[in-house]
Amino acid sequence: MGDLADLKLAIIDVETTGPSATGDRIIEIAIQRIEEGKIVRTFSSLVDPQQRIPSYIESLTGITNEDVAGAPTFRSIHEQMDSLLNGCIFVAHNVRFDYGFISNEYSRLGFSFSAPCVCTVRLSRRLYPQYRRHSLSDLIERFQLPCAQRHRALDDAQALWVFLQIAQQQCGADRFKKAIGALLKTPMLPPHLDASDLQRLPDAHGVYIFYDAVGQPLYVGKSRSVRARVLSHFSSDYASSRKMRFCQATARIESHATYGELGALLLESQLIKTLAPLYNRQLRSQRQLAIVRQLSGARRLRIWPYPSAVVLEEADLQHRAGHVFVIDNWRLVKALRYDEEGMAEFLPPQAGFDYDIYKILLAHLLRNGRSVKPFRPC
Repeated sequence: MGDLADLKLAIIDVETTGPSATGDRIIEIAIQRIEEGKIVRTFSSLVDPQQRIPSYIESLTGITNEDVAGAPTFRSIHEQMDSLLNGCIFVAHNVRFDYGFISNEYSRLGFSFSAPCVCTVRLSRRLYPQYRRHSLSDLIERFQLPCAQRHRALDDAQALWVFLQIAQQQCGADRFKKAIGALLKTPMLPPHLDASDLQRLPDAHGVYIFYDAVGQPLYVGKSRSVRARVLSHFSSDYASSRKMRFCQATARIESHATYGELGALLLESQLIKTLAPLYNRQLRSQRQLAIVRQLSGARRLRIWPYPSAVVLEEADLQHRAGHVFVIDNWRLVKALRYDEEGMAEFLPPQAGFDYDIYKILLAHLLRNGRSVKPFRPC
């Protein structure tokens, strides 16, 4: 499958009141249904978003609040859309955006929506790697695609259909078919993210960091399987607009494997504090912590259950490499990484009490108390 003559496609473009699939709404939608390499149905309509269109969106699209007054709501057109989308591959430029809005509009009506997707940004990157830019405006200029007015749904959708035909003709049916097939087998990745980043992710405990195109840390997370967790970010229906925003902006993923969950939790906590990623909830500041301790009372904190410092270790199956943590009075005194080449610092020592580290250590000791060893300085 992959040749245009073999595919049922729904080429879609939506214009919206803003970027949030949960907070903003569709103001215009266009769908071209393609079967056997031909347009068999076209649907285009303004949509009443049931909220105000911001002035910058009016300037961008040319669609005003007066234009959508009296236009059909999504509820009134969704049955027409059902017949257009049924059995088709969902095709859009930066498909995560359009798919997120359509999916959330269906959710508001109490229905679920699901469809296989192809992103024409990613298709362009696969077929034309010699070019750096793959926005729809770039494709229109590069291939002289017909588009009477940018940021109008039908004009943009029509331009995409012409692009698909040109791409298959220029690149050949076999290469085009393989590219489509590969996109159908992968999650809906952000348009700026290189798929090879996913191949390097460890299938093990660790921490991952999402960065945007200019190197700004967006999100830090941890998992028992970094690869599976990262893929899960890109395979949901994006009910969360917050999640949709940071996934859309991701251009690079960095990962750090650990030898167990404790190392991943401690590293995640340290990276959130030092990198201050945009979409993580900020951990308590030391000032907030002091207030919490005053309000809750020190007796709410567990008394350190050991006479002195203890050692916790996480290692590979052969115990040839791992992490060693020295803990005293709920503080991380030392965190080292060792392997056959020697030993090095894994995390900086903790200067003072940290409530987040306390919670991590308490939970770990409650589950793994038998693995604790007394610390014996060399």
